[in-house]
Amino acid sequence: MKDALILKVNGLHVEMINQYLHACFNEEGKAYSLIYNNQELIGNLEGAEGDPDKHNCFYCDYHVKGGTVNMKPTKVSIVENNTHIIHVAYIDDQSKLGIEYHLILKENDSAIYSYVKAWNNSDSPYEINEFRVVYRLDHRLFYIGYNGERQGMQPTSAHMLQGKKLQDETYDLKDGSLYSNSSIYSKYDYSGFFRKTDLWGQYGKKFGFWFIPVDTSYYGSGPETQDLMVHYDGIVLNYMSSEHFGRETFKIPVNWQKFYGPWCIYLNNGSIEDAEYRAHEESNEWPYNWVHDEQYPLNLGSVSGNVDSAYSSKKYRVVLADNPAKGEIINQHEGFTYYTDTDAKGDFSIEKVRPGVYTIYAYGIDSEDLGTHILGEVHIKEKQDSYVGKLYIKHEYRSLWQIGTSSHSTDGMKFSNQLRNYVWLKLIPKNLYYHVGHHDDWYYLQKDDGNWNIIFQTDQTYNGDIHLQLGLAGVTQKVMTDTTGTGISIKLNNKFLAFKHFENDRAAYRSSMKGGKYHFWDIKIPNDSLKPLADNVITISTNGYVMYDTIKMCAKEEA
Repeated sequence: MKDALILKVNGLHVEMINQYLHACFNEEGKAYSLIYNNQELIGNLEGAEGDPDKHNCFYCDYHVKGGTVNMKPTKVSIVENNTHIIHVAYIDDQSKLGIEYHLILKENDSAIYSYVKAWNNSDSPYEINEFRVVYRLDHRLFYIGYNGERQGMQPTSAHMLQGKKLQDETYDLKDGSLYSNSSIYSKYDYSGFFRKTDLWGQYGKKFGFWFIPVDTSYYGSGPETQDLMVHYDGIVLNYMSSEHFGRETFKIPVNWQKFYGPWCIYLNNGSIEDAEYRAHEESNEWPYNWVHDEQYPLNLGSVSGNVDSAYSSKKYRVVLADNPAKGEIINQHEGFTYYTDTDAKGDFSIEKVRPGVYTIYAYGIDSEDLGTHILGEVHIKEKQDSYVGKLYIKHEYRSLWQIGTSSHSTDGMKFSNQLRNYVWLKLIPKNLYYHVGHHDDWYYLQKDDGNWNIIFQTDQTYNGDIHLQLGLAGVTQKVMTDTTGTGISIKLNNKFLAFKHFENDRAAYRSSMKGGKYHFWDIKIPNDSLKPLADNVITISTNGYVMYDTIKMCAKEEA
């Protein structure tokens, strides 16, 4: 029958066929043929020299100590095979990182669904740099990349390598403006934030290949998580975990297991509007009732409450994370994170949450409040709303002045609203003089070749504590291959005030405009170091790159 689903399994070779698609996978779980509407989509693959997977597609791998490790399937499991759905899983149960790589094809549908189950298959902790699925397409058919906020032609790796290398997969090309927003093209230009992106993919005149994550909770690491999405050679990526932009390596504990996905790979005629509609439909169907696995609960819960802050702004980003021990949300690879923004009154609600116990975090948006607050725990139960009531945030200091407002990103700073590109690093002034109360520019990033100065006056002599507080959206080494990290030095009126060392978050030189790993730095200022009714100067210098969220001076509240 024309509309029938067909599954063919020969050892570890799998063929999945329906009305629109014919997909063939080899013994490693890699696709060697993908036919859509009678057109082969992966028959002419290109890749960088030295890449062992330059002719592969649909492959699942991970990195250990910077080296690629492919999953090594030992068997194929037929999970389901009937007139409505084909569901198979490639299983590697011998490696230290156990993996089940699932592929699903439905009747009368131009989509392939997929999910991955992973576990620590050893009796000791195991560390990985990244964990991903890669889709490589025929560049002649798929030459325009899309990541939700930008779209543009993508080069081949062979063409990119003809340019002048500036750093990690970042090249100055004679025709670079065809592919990015300057002569410089980097594979990181088309990275994006998961919380802002409903789909990403590659397309051309006749065909579109769209990755729809559907739900972002399985990425972990919270709302500031960003990663590679598409780039040269017609590549579409799903990074389930990585350390590209501020996250540390994933130190997998003993007895860990996790369910990633499912996600949807949707093929169409290249229409973004059609793909967006499909993404909306997929979101409405989450959680999928056709997934039958004890690690994938169908009965979800919700949480609601109110953040009552003593700061003037009541708007906060509320995050649920199920691994509070590490403290920093961005490093919580192990579990699931959920998040939303409060309304102007502080009310919030988060739907479709896996049952379990979560820690509640909150941080300000467009706020005086630079901190990340732990506001307690909540037990999410099936089909129930867990109302947590009012969650209180207090403060002890009043603001004397502030540059920008806190959002845990560079939002509001000069250039922060620009599309990602390495060129912005070259356009930052070496030395900067910012006068508090004037309309001077403060840029999203400071680099190592000058001093940035804040000039301000105080209208009185303070007897109580005075603090300088910095919200740093990211701190990056100048040279990628260096491993010493970055130092930031601060002087007040030309006298040493503070120094702090930061590990490399790898964000600035990878074209990030919003930040990498957030840091809150609180510095107590000696009372006698400020000059009343005269100019005071704070001088900031660094040997790397510093991305700014906000800077504030504040005084102890009077009793």
